[in-house]
Amino acid sequence: MKSRTRIIPIFVPQDSCPYECIFCNQTAVVGKKRILSSQELKSYIHKCLQSIKLSSSEREIPHIEIAYYGGSFTLFSRQLQEEYLHPASVVFKRGLIRGIRLSTRPDWIDNSILSFLKEKGVSVIELGVQTMDDQLLDYIRRGHTSEDVRRAMELLREFGFKTGIQLMIGLPGEDGASRNSSMDKVKSLKPDMVRIHPTLVIRDTLLEQLYISGEYIPLTLEQAVTILKRLVLEFEAEGIRVIRLGLQPNRSLEKAGTIVAGPYHPALGQLVTSSIFYDLIMRGMEKLQPETVNRLDIEVSPENISNVVGNKRENLARLRDNYLSCEIRVKGNISLHEDQLRLSVGDKSILLRKQELLDQR
Repeated sequence: MKSRTRIIPIFVPQDSCPYECIFCNQTAVVGKKRILSSQELKSYIHKCLQSIKLSSSEREIPHIEIAYYGGSFTLFSRQLQEEYLHPASVVFKRGLIRGIRLSTRPDWIDNSILSFLKEKGVSVIELGVQTMDDQLLDYIRRGHTSEDVRRAMELLREFGFKTGIQLMIGLPGEDGASRNSSMDKVKSLKPDMVRIHPTLVIRDTLLEQLYISGEYIPLTLEQAVTILKRLVLEFEAEGIRVIRLGLQPNRSLEKAGTIVAGPYHPALGQLVTSSIFYDLIMRGMEKLQPETVNRLDIEVSPENISNVVGNKRENLARLRDNYLSCEIRVKGNISLHEDQLRLSVGDKSILLRKQELLDQR
């Protein structure tokens, strides 16, 4: 039987950020939802569990987790944390879910906080790090340092939590050197997972003022995809899962006027993965060097077929532009790993891995 993770999301947004960072109003503006009472949370969780049970096939054993989104969880009062966590803790102790995850700031955890969260069934804690460059952290008024991140990671491991780090690219003052240095520092911390999203200019933030004055120029979508491709390959090479690229799409985020500028795309993750596979196909064609290309057969693991085809079939269109009158076939092969691709042209064939795209800096 196969198993896949199913997430029950719970939104507990904070009204404000006590540190007044340059994008501190993003939480208040983006994804704002009414906070549910403990009883409402209990009812919501049970409805979700029933829905997952009904939608799961006999051959599927869902790995169910409850995830708290919307802000730095440990900034809430202990009483409020208890109220939020209690309904999830009950179903965890009954064995109906496999774990609870949440995110918080690296400077807002200690032994007492982690003991409390562990007792409630929390198993994954993600840290809102943004960057490991202390000069950038100071400039964006983040309110913590890279040393706070290292200390927090040590504590999380001592308590046995799975760890995640949330990063941003395209921050004011960031360049290639600072980004690479930050990535290397994150890799050295060996988190279990990372999330990465490009900096967006959200209305009513200090960052919007910098953008209007011309002091800040956000990344283009093309630049963001190029940077994210590299980061994904680098992290995956270290065995660190990249679990999300870009902010979670929602009605508030996509409401006209919320995003003032920046590389937002509702399917950013697919754009990046599809671009990686396109690059891999072109690398394979360079290695095969076929004299003629009448038919191109591409095999990948079944779950990657859509990534090879590309968002709105963009990859196929680009390949047809490069190889006119060429028949292109994409098919799934269950014997291939997620990072593999087999390319066949005539009697020539080659097996490639995504990591072949990593070049020395």
